[in-house]
Amino acid sequence: MTSLSIAFGTAVAGVLVNLGGGSMLDSARYVLFGLALLCASGALTAHAVNRTDPALTAHPESRSASSPESRSASSL
Repeated sequence: MTSLSIAFGTAVAGVLVNLGGGSMLDSARYVLFGLALLCASGALTAHAVNRTDPALTAHPESRSASSPESRSASSL
């Protein structure tokens, strides 16, 4: 999975650098803000999934502990 994400990030960065043309400053800005937008969209998607179905992200220990005492003890 790591090699896929590295390949995708490299491809996106290559496109953004080419959009900058001859200016190194413009290329750096495009890469910075392009990857920041990509990360922000991923964070927003993850947040939306977490809000709609919290069971997808719950830890197995927290699902089995139903009493308030066991929850407070496991959080220490």
